[in-house]
Amino acid sequence: MERTGDNYMFGCKSLYLNSIHPFDFSKRELPEYQELIRLGIKLIKKRGLQDFLNFLMEYQYRIPQWTAMIALEYGNPRSDEILRINGQMTIIDFCLDVALRYNSPDVPIEIQRNFNEWNDRMKTRYNIS
Repeated sequence: MERTGDNYMFGCKSLYLNSIHPFDFSKRELPEYQELIRLGIKLIKKRGLQDFLNFLMEYQYRIPQWTAMIALEYGNPRSDEILRINGQMTIIDFCLDVALRYNSPDVPIEIQRNFNEWNDRMKTRYNIS
């Protein structure tokens, strides 16, 4: 039985409970952070990017933010590819929007800075002004 999707959601929950944020790059080398990235990449390869992006519909444990980050870093969406679950926005725009909503004043300043740098990198990578 395929449990990678469940493991991905449980991984997000575990990181959440351990106060590890998606853009907390100072913790990027931790085994549990690396494992979540590995699971995300595995899901993209096994199920496809559009199916992986169904995790954007979750609302707990920063699952949408992890999903958006992994999708843009490792999923290589086409610039014109429309997100199936939305039907209107491109994958890139939707994922950037999800990640931006996460960057609130409640998030530690270092993580906000990391997000801003990541956001700039993604906009450059995907040619968004």
